[in-house]
Amino acid sequence: ELSGGQMQSVAFASAWACKPSVYVLDEPSSNLDPPSMEKLASFISKAKSSGSAVIIAEHRLSYLASVADRYLLFEGGSVAAEWDAQRFLGLSESLAGSGPPSRRSSPT
Repeated sequence: ELSGGQMQSVAFASAWACKPSVYVLDEPSSNLDPPSMEKLASFISKAKSSGSAVIIAEHRLSYLASVADRYLLFEGGSVAAEWDAQRFLGLSESLAGSGPPSRRSSPT
């Protein structure tokens, strides 16, 4: 019987074999332990390096810090806020001293 991480690896490898130009992942880290999440981030990085776009709907974001380019917040089916990776990663610093971050969109 395969673990959650092993099943995710098999699923990603199956998709990888088709060489898609876009991957769409819905909560790919659910039921994964931290080492499996790191492995998933590595797979995502390899997909991006090969020229594929990777779109992820996710609640657990920390493992994506080294691979995400943009972060979008959806509310009511619409984009409520958008951050580039640098600005998004800086939000945790702003939370430490000044309360909730602004939801202003980053300049494009």
